[in-house]
Amino acid sequence: MAPTATPVLSGDKASYDSQTPQDGTHVGRGQAFDIYWYLLNTGTTTWTTDYTVRFFSGTNFTKPGKTRYYLQSPVAPNTVGTLAVDAVAPNNPGSYSMSLVLGNENDENFYVVDITIIVD
Repeated sequence: MAPTATPVLSGDKASYDSQTPQDGTHVGRGQAFDIYWYLLNTGTTTWTTDYTVRFFSGTNFTKPGKTRYYLQSPVAPNTVGTLAVDAVAPNNPGSYSMSLVLGNENDENFYVVDITIIVD
């Protein structure tokens, strides 16, 4: 059974705006690349630099040794913030999906982002 992100009953809420690279992007075997998700803060709290995105499920192709990535700047309500992750494509060809969870300073999960890449 796949894990679930249990949303918290707080002012932390988000909605998807865009991402780079797009799902289905072709990446070379073992190639390092950056992933950016742009999320709208639809909640009532400001996301601080203590908020993190971390691996949640699927194939973990975040940079080895990195388990969590902190927001680089605060994100006020009704503004778009950037989640940035260093990644390395798997060494075997195929389609790979990864989900990460956005959590607050108490590690309470409130939003899941994901990406699917194709390794040539």
